[in-house]
Amino acid sequence: MDYLIKRNLFDNKIVDADNIYLIDESGNKIIDGCSNSMNVNFGYKVDELEKVIAEQLNSINFMHTGKGITQAAIDLSIELHDMTSHIGDYLVYLTTSGSDCIEASLRIAFLYHKMKGDIRTKVMSFEGSYHGSTLGALSVSGHEKFINMYEEYTTTATFIPTEQEKFQNCYNFNDFSSLILDSMITNPIGSKIIEEDYIEKLLSKSIIGDCVTIFDEIATSMGRLGTSFGFNEKFSPDIICISKGLGVGYANIGAVLVSPRIMNNIEPSQILGHTFNATPVDCSVGLAVLEYLKKNKIYENVNDMGKYMGKYLQSLKKEFPIISKISGKGLMWSIHFSNKISSKRFIDLCFDKGLMLLNNEIGVNNHVTICPPLIINQKQLYEIYTILEDCLKEIHNG
Repeated sequence: MDYLIKRNLFDNKIVDADNIYLIDESGNKIIDGCSNSMNVNFGYKVDELEKVIAEQLNSINFMHTGKGITQAAIDLSIELHDMTSHIGDYLVYLTTSGSDCIEASLRIAFLYHKMKGDIRTKVMSFEGSYHGSTLGALSVSGHEKFINMYEEYTTTATFIPTEQEKFQNCYNFNDFSSLILDSMITNPIGSKIIEEDYIEKLLSKSIIGDCVTIFDEIATSMGRLGTSFGFNEKFSPDIICISKGLGVGYANIGAVLVSPRIMNNIEPSQILGHTFNATPVDCSVGLAVLEYLKKNKIYENVNDMGKYMGKYLQSLKKEFPIISKISGKGLMWSIHFSNKISSKRFIDLCFDKGLMLLNNEIGVNNHVTICPPLIINQKQLYEIYTILEDCLKEIHNG
């Protein structure tokens, strides 16, 4: 017996991992088909990252951001600024997680208006979206499960449809503190890409209403969709949030990129923070991740492997009528089922056969999501395909 509160849906103990594979205590090899939580983007046992961590620990392991700064934090801010310099002159606030990014963004947006003498507390975001598990992040998540579960405890945001034709032009954007946008809503509703025309329309309305625009790129940035960011980089949002692909399972780190338009109205000390923001070890990992992306041509691999994954999944759709739709891009894809199948049953069956998929514990649609590490090769993708096919055959014949 142990005393650990367990969130895992699988009764398993993982004892080792390498590349894209997990090893359980019985010695079974399991393909990580979901990058753990869409974050282990370079797989396991990445020598370059482990070396960087060891080197940083030999220098300085911790520095509170209220007491001093480290070169690793400065260097990471420069790299993140430079990679977005074509769309804006962003300043960088470093955080500990995706939820922390959203919380910081909401505080920044509120302070921006307050310092101008305009108190705004309303936030707008997409239906079906998920922005994190902290109180503020839950409050702006448009996911039915969490709205129902925590509605007495959270503030109420305004949730707008993910389809432009369903959007009602009845909102006064002058009333809203911020608008949270997703280029793709990932697991909750199954890799739903938001139309660029719709995003452009919402951005235009936000500019007119001086509503702070926040792009949640926590899961979709750093190569997941084959590019630095999921959104079209002709857009220049006020704030960009990144996290999962910056720490890749080696660091608890996120970054909030803030435009000068917003920060010029705020004193940095007003933003507040947490004990573990911008630790030198985490920042050194973030720097190494950005270098690894370029050195190992990760974007190119995602685009190439994404094409294969799309073809494999579409072929499954043709073979099995219980699949109603395939959606996705890059290395973030979802299989949508008809009501004839339980997605949880399918996930359990895949796991028993050696494939871990992103669970649907927060999903409202009958789907599963596949988002393997970005280093995956075609042979490994085919392994995933064959397991998916075997599971579908078993259910079909079942």
